[in-house]
Amino acid sequence: MPRPQVALALSLFCAASAARAQSVRIYSEFRRIAPNGEVLEQDRPGKSREIISPAVARNGFASFRLVLSAPTGKSFSFHLSDNPEGSFKYTLYRESPARSGQASIPDLLEKVPLPVAGTFTDSSPLTFWLDILVPAAIPAGRIRLEAQLNIDDQWIIYPLEVRVQPASIPRHSAQSFPLPVAQLSSAHSALVPLQNYLCGKPAPAPQSGPLTSRQMIARNAIQDMAMARSLEPALGAPHLHQTLLGFLGATDVKTWCASRLEAPADPELYLRIRDFLIKSAIR
Repeated sequence: MPRPQVALALSLFCAASAARAQSVRIYSEFRRIAPNGEVLEQDRPGKSREIISPAVARNGFASFRLVLSAPTGKSFSFHLSDNPEGSFKYTLYRESPARSGQASIPDLLEKVPLPVAGTFTDSSPLTFWLDILVPAAIPAGRIRLEAQLNIDDQWIIYPLEVRVQPASIPRHSAQSFPLPVAQLSSAHSALVPLQNYLCGKPAPAPQSGPLTSRQMIARNAIQDMAMARSLEPALGAPHLHQTLLGFLGATDVKTWCASRLEAPADPELYLRIRDFLIKSAIR
């Protein structure tokens, strides 16, 4: 029979382990999560952004990856709450693996209603793609957003302070084109729209098939390129193009366009392009 001090230590350890096992994590759209709960190897380089106070543009989408974890057999419910209430429109998609070679890669998206309820059937976390539609008419300012996971009588809260910027996504045509294969870095899906914009490549024929996170990453990058086009009169197209490529470590637009498309080692380097465009677009 353990001594009182040992029993207390074991009790505290078990309680701490249980708390760690139940969690809500939020990542950028470029950090896909493997079944073991770790970021996929091809999306792992660099230091992951801490998603606490993201800046978003109006009249467009902002997207994040949600990861819910709890012990096997635990029932849960998951909610989203914003303040002021009704500031954003949310769409949640459950991620599921797309078999690519020998690797199981989360890529397929299935829309699920909010709030979400279910049971953790094994030790793998549940992963979701969260789309936030930011209305065109919303005033610039800060909106509190909480991701709320309820297990038993415990609430696990991930608070965000979303910074709505004066920037607004211009009206633009939807585009569809062949996407990179899933086993490549997630940044490849954002670089295809960037390449089409900088290199003047024609829009390919539309693709059909199930919805994937690669399509959503590309859609968000298309929004970014619409902002870039709106900035050309003020910043000058050559200067703007060179500035955007500079965030990826490239030095010459012509050389970059003539070379094979390669994603940066850190997929979140692309977010520097988005940050720059949001800060520069003031209309």
